[in-house]
Amino acid sequence: MSATGLAVLFATHPKCVVHSLELCDGRADSGTESMVRLRLRAPNLKVRPQVYIPGVGKVDFVVGRSMLIEVDGFEYHAAPHAFENDRLRDLHARALGYDPIRLTYTQVVHQWSVVGSLLAEMIRRGDHQRRLPTVVPTRIAREQAV
Repeated sequence: MSATGLAVLFATHPKCVVHSLELCDGRADSGTESMVRLRLRAPNLKVRPQVYIPGVGKVDFVVGRSMLIEVDGFEYHAAPHAFENDRLRDLHARALGYDPIRLTYTQVVHQWSVVGSLLAEMIRRGDHQRRLPTVVPTRIAREQAV
C-alpha cells in the first residue's frame, strides 16, 4: 500500500497512530530490520537502510560512514552457501574499510538491552565515523570487475 493510501485509511485514527505511520519505511526487508532502524534513531546519527556497496552488495544499514549492520534471520543465513557468502561479503567490506556487524533475531528482539548498549558504546567512541580509504586496493578492484 502506498503512503497516500495509508494516510487516507488512517485519517480518522488518533494522532499517535498517524505518527506511527510516519515512522514506517518501505525499504525494510523484515520487521526485525525496522526494529533496529527505529532503535538506532538519534539526533545527529545518520542511519541509511538498504544501501548498495560495490563489491559487497546490498547491506541492511550503513551507520555513519563506516559501520555496516546486517540483520540475519537464521533460516536463510544458516544454509551453508548463505553462511559462506555472508563471511565473504564481510571480508570484502572490511577490505573496503567498513566495519560489518551481524545481528540475529534473538539479539534484536530479546537481547536489545545488551546489544543496544554495545552499539551505543561503539557509536559514542566514533567507530561509525571512521573514514574509508580513498583508494580501493587494486586486487579487490580487479576481482570485482570479473
